[in-house]
Amino acid sequence: MTQTLQVNCLMHQVAKVKLLKCVLQKQGGDCPEIWVKDHFEREDRSSFPPYVSFRFEVEDERIISTLRRAISSYKVLIDWVLMGYECHALPGMNWVIEPARMKEVETKAGSLGLSSEDYLSEYEPEFGPIAFEDLAGLTQYVRQVFLG
Repeated sequence: MTQTLQVNCLMHQVAKVKLLKCVLQKQGGDCPEIWVKDHFEREDRSSFPPYVSFRFEVEDERIISTLRRAISSYKVLIDWVLMGYECHALPGMNWVIEPARMKEVETKAGSLGLSSEDYLSEYEPEFGPIAFEDLAGLTQYVRQVFLG
């Protein structure tokens, strides 16, 4: 897979997250139905920050390095990071693009028995919508870095 094709696939994943946000808003808010014990309940996720997870078909250190530099150099509304997590079930890494704030609150959230996203939703509910707004700019910036 060429570098351009890999970047386009990644940007497609980011665009799908943004599209999902728009679809949810048109359906009356960010309230997907989740399964709780024996029934579905609506959960308001409008204050949760977005993230994009993906795997490369073929990992290329040059692409990962360029992507990491692009994401870390993007400074508009919030800071973003590229995190790699080893996948034990499959070869290669699972990658996540997420707001840097998620890592910053990890310890504090854990001490309260919360995930980072639950913490941000509860204690910084304005952060999620700001991050969603910034995701569109990040997408364009990364595309520009790779494709010119």
